Formats: sequence, C-alpha cells, structure tokens
Amino acid sequence: PFGSEKCSHSTTLKKAGEKPILESKEEAKTLLDMLRTKAELLPYKNAYVFLADGIREEDAVTYTELEKRAKAIGGFLQNKIKAGETVLLLYPQGIDFIAAFFGCLYAGGIAVPVEMPRPKRGLDRLRGIVNVTGAKTVLTIDKFLSDLKRRFSEDTVLEGLSIFASDTLNSDLFDQCP
Repeated sequence: PFGSEKCSHSTTLKKAGEKPILESKEEAKTLLDMLRTKAELLPYKNAYVFLADGIREEDAVTYTELEKRAKAIGGFLQNKIKAGETVLLLYPQGIDFIAAFFGCLYAGGIAVPVEMPRPKRGLDRLRGIVNVTGAKTVLTIDKFLSDLKRRFSEDTVLEGLSIFASDTLNSDLFDQCP
C-alpha cells in the first residue's frame, strides 16, 4: 500500500565552499517518515511548487507547512474514519491534493485520488469507484464542496458519502497526528 515503501534519502544543506550545516543519511520507512525528516531538516525549503501552466509558479508549500497541513487533515480524519478505510480525494491538481494525500496517510486511511467529475458529465466513474472501494468519505476543497454535495444528493449511490473541504480546517484544532 501507499506509504509503506522504503525510501532511502540523504540530505545535505550547505553554503558554497562551507562544510554541511545539516547532514542526515537515514532510511525512511514510509512517506510520512520522509516528510517528517524533511520538515525537521529543511523546514523552509519548498517541498512542492505547483506550476499553473508548466512555467508560472502558482502555489508553493514548504516541508513544515505541508507537514502542518497534512497533520491537520489527518487529525480531522481520525475522528471521521477507521484505520484502513478508503478516502476519495476529489481535487484539482495542486498543493491541496498533496496535503490531503499525506493527511490520509497520517489518519491511517487509504487515499484514492479521483479525477474531479465534470459538471455536464455523469457520475458513473465515481459511482463505480465507490462501489469497488466501499468509500464513505470524500475530501475536496471548499470551491467544489456545495456543487459536489448537490450532485451527490441526486444520486442513490453517492448520497450517503460524507464530504469535507480540507482547505477550511483549522490546523490548530486538529494537529493531533504523531
């Protein structure tokens, strides 16, 4: 499953011509171990940069910010799901998706990325994914929340899904993940 892969990484941070300021060579057992290590060693370094058109920077997140957002989502989800449950991630491309993915891992959930359903298309693909995975929970962003709730309420398979906007969570309230 995702998050269980072993990742070996080494990090060295130094100014040109100087000895390393930070040095760590260790084996990260999970993606969360890797995120924690990077947040500790490189807190202000960008973890991800989202390029809107492949060139222009639209959004960025440091390792510390990503870990904080992921822990907030994970803490929230721990109160909503059981470990091992599937969580559907309905996000456009970007940083919010990455934070939600790591948040699912923090909560012990199984993150299932799903393409956002288009407004004029049916929900057949999403319905099929729900039937196969048994998902009961969906994460998205506030921009899409009301439209998805409305569309899900009109569908007998999707109407029972619990759907939440991860970008509106108060990180101070849900920073409960180890």
